Amino acid sequence: MHAIRRVINMGFLIAEAGAITLFAGFIAFTQYEKYRSIRFVSIYREKIDRFAVRVKFVLAYVDFLAFIHETARQTFDKIAHDSAHLALHATRFIERRLAYTVNYFRARFAVRQALSKPVAKESSEFVRTITNFKQELRTKHLKDNPTHHHTS
Repeated sequence: MHAIRRVINMGFLIAEAGAITLFAGFIAFTQYEKYRSIRFVSIYREKIDRFAVRVKFVLAYVDFLAFIHETARQTFDKIAHDSAHLALHATRFIERRLAYTVNYFRARFAVRQALSKPVAKESSEFVRTITNFKQELRTKHLKDNPTHHHTS
């Protein structure tokens, strides 16, 4: 157990010594550049400096809380819109299925009503004979093919 602590403490000591050495090297390097009035790898360092200025500007002037709030609001609005759109399509699908079913049963009911109506007595014998014949055909057709509905 003590050996593990020594290794961990030694790791921290090495990390701290490395950080101090790098910082001292950076200070010495910048002092050397200042003393000689030169800048090593200036093209790359200027690019890094420009990037750092942009990052500093963004961090100083962009309201990240408002940005995150607006992004979250837009995301929730999109989810709500898509959910409503999906619900509308589902409702329309169900509505079409129900309308088809209602029309099917109305047609069957109309045929049964027409078949059950008695022939008017004031009509001629010829009209009564033709009407009875049509009713018999319809009745036979419905018994033979119950899934077919006839609307005339």
